Amino acid sequence: MNNCFGELLACNFSVAYMVSFSYIRQLAVHLKTHISEKKEGGEISLYNWQNINCLRLWVLAVSRYSNIEELGQLIHPLVEII
Repeated sequence: MNNCFGELLACNFSVAYMVSFSYIRQLAVHLKTHISEKKEGGEISLYNWQNINCLRLWVLAVSRYSNIEELGQLIHPLVEII
């Protein structure tokens, strides 16, 4: 599925940037919320398979098309989240 998603992003890079930016931003907001709340046992919401696979998907997608200017700009925010 990751490969199919990567190929789907290649159809239109401007739309791919908007979608990628939106979801990477959502991951950042989730991380920021967790850091600011500091609930006991809250690491479970960060270190679960959904978040890890989501990060993996975006790393594969952004690294595949890093030479495209729009998606190349998302490398830094993604690395900061990781």
